[in-house]
Amino acid sequence: MFLRAASCLLGAATAQQVGKMYENHPPMAIAYCTMEKGCVMQPSSLTLDANMRWLHKANDVTTCYDPMQEQWNATLCKEPTACAEHCAIDGVNLDAYTNTYGVALAPRGVKLNYVKTSQPRVYMLENEDKYRLFKLKNREFAFDVDVSNLPSGLNGAVYFVEMEAHGGRSAANKAGAAYGLGYCDAQCPRNIKFLDGAANLKEWDPKSATGLFGHCCAEVDIWEANRAAT
Repeated sequence: MFLRAASCLLGAATAQQVGKMYENHPPMAIAYCTMEKGCVMQPSSLTLDANMRWLHKANDVTTCYDPMQEQWNATLCKEPTACAEHCAIDGVNLDAYTNTYGVALAPRGVKLNYVKTSQPRVYMLENEDKYRLFKLKNREFAFDVDVSNLPSGLNGAVYFVEMEAHGGRSAANKAGAAYGLGYCDAQCPRNIKFLDGAANLKEWDPKSATGLFGHCCAEVDIWEANRAAT
């Protein structure tokens, strides 16, 4: 689970498109506690990282990016802005969250399962269009994780990254936080498929699944472990 904000993109003729598949964010409430009022549950939900979603031709099922070959569609994605104009990122319903991406509902949280085709990374939303921003100065942050079924070789993590609240939504991108866009971290990942509404396909290397540009921001690691190493 990965928490915090991102940057959303809204646009016209040359904008990254949103598909027509319905998005159903898994609910996950959190408790906000004070000495005066005790703990009050706040509704929140999770969204799947954009890199893991189906990317296809707008109003069509032609794939824009082949995750098995780690390669862009040479016809639809000849250059970054044209690729964004031609391709749509789609929603994920609860059934797909569970059975395709391994994100299942659990009491007071979620269960992240290892799926061969997907290692789920999710972000917390404050509402349907905005990531939840955690302001932790002079506050305590607590969570529980069951790692009893997380063996050596697999890794679970909770951390904060300085994503923009709306996931980068702008005139260049219609998707934004609702579709898990805007991820960044301290390692400046270059495998991000879309940056500021344009495909990151320049100098794309299918062996490493990385492009020319990285997306850098501050990162604070809270927890990272499996059942053999806590």
